[in-house]
Amino acid sequence: MNIVVLGCGMVGSAIAIDLGANSDFVVTVCDADQAALDSAKQRCEELNVVRCDLSDSEVLAKLCGPANAVVNATPGWLGFEVFRALARSGKKVVDIAFFSEDARVCSEVALKTGTQMVFDCGVAPGLSNMFVAEAAAALDTVAKVAIYVGGLVKQADNIYNYRAVFSPSDVLEEYVRPARVRLEGRTQELPALSQREKFLSDELGELEAFVTDGLRSLLDTIDCDSMIEKTLRFPGHADQAELLRDTGLLSLDEIAVGGSLVRPRDLTARLLFPIWKFRECDRDLTVMRVIVEGEKGGEKISYTYDLVDEYDEVSATSSMARTTGYTAAAVLNAMLRGELKAEGVCVPEELGRNMALVGSIREYLAQRGVERGLCLAQFGL
Repeated sequence: MNIVVLGCGMVGSAIAIDLGANSDFVVTVCDADQAALDSAKQRCEELNVVRCDLSDSEVLAKLCGPANAVVNATPGWLGFEVFRALARSGKKVVDIAFFSEDARVCSEVALKTGTQMVFDCGVAPGLSNMFVAEAAAALDTVAKVAIYVGGLVKQADNIYNYRAVFSPSDVLEEYVRPARVRLEGRTQELPALSQREKFLSDELGELEAFVTDGLRSLLDTIDCDSMIEKTLRFPGHADQAELLRDTGLLSLDEIAVGGSLVRPRDLTARLLFPIWKFRECDRDLTVMRVIVEGEKGGEKISYTYDLVDEYDEVSATSSMARTTGYTAAAVLNAMLRGELKAEGVCVPEELGRNMALVGSIREYLAQRGVERGLCLAQFGL
C-alpha cells in the first residue's frame, strides 16, 4: 500500500513516521525543507523522502499518481489548492491543512472521481468533532456545545510565554480570522481573541480562553442553540496577539515602506517565528475539553470529554503532533480497511456517529499513549 504525505512539518513528519512503522505501507513524505526531510528519515529509515515544491500542480500529480492514499499536511495558505487538486485524484485522502475555504465545495468533483476525503482531521477540529457527534447521537436534542483546546509549552521562556506547536503562520491566521459561533440559535461572527474567560487546568494552572474559528462544519451538522470553541493560552497572550492585530501587524494588505511594498504579516512572521520556534528542549502539553449538553427522554444530560497528552520522550514527538497526527493516521488506517462508508468529501463528525469507527480511532490513539477522551455523563442538570 503506497501512501504519500504532503508536508514534513512537526505534524506531517509525525504522521509519516507513524505510518512508516507499518510494514504493510510504503510511505513517501514530501516537502521543500531538506532539513525536515532528513530529520524524519533519521527517525524512520523506512521512509522515502522527496524534496519538492508542493505548490506546483505537475509535481503534485506526479507524486500522488502511484499512491493509494494521500495525507495533506501542508500549511493553511497552500492547503486548499492541494486539497482541490486531490479531489480529482481518485485516492483516499486525509487532510489536516486547516485552510479557510470550505472543503465541501469539492464534493461534486470527489464523488465523480471516486475520491474519498476526510478534512479537518486533527485533534480540534477533528477529534473534537467526533466527540460532539458521538454525544449528540446519544441525545434527543442538543442545547449547547463548548470546546476548549490548546497546545502549550510548559516553560516557553520568551516575552509571549508561547511556543508554536504547529505551523506558526496558521497560528497567526487564528488570531485574525473571524470566529463563527452560534448564540441564541443564530450563527454569527465574533472577533478572534474575544469572549475571554478563565480556564483551570490541573496540569497547567490558570489559562485564558478566547474564541477562534474552530467549529467549522459543526455549525452546519449539529443542531443546537449555543455552540462555541475557544483556544487556550497562558494569561496575557491574548492581549499581546490583539495588540499585534489591531496595530495592523497581522494584515496581509500591502503597504509602502521605503519605496517597497510590504505585507505587514510577512514582516511580523519573520520577527516572531524565531521567538516562537519550538526548540529541542521544549516540552508541550495538549489540553482539550468538549462539553455537550442536551436532553434524553425528558431528562437533562451533559457529556464531558477531557483529553490531556504530553510530549513523548521516547519518540521525541510533540504532544500536538501526536494528538493531531495520530488522529489523522488512525482515520487513514480506518479508510484503508474500508470502515468508512461515506463517499466524496466527508466531515469528521460523520466518523463520530459510527460507534465502531470512533472506537477504533480511540484504540489507535491509546496504543500510542494518547489518553482516551474521558466521557462523563451528568444527569439532572
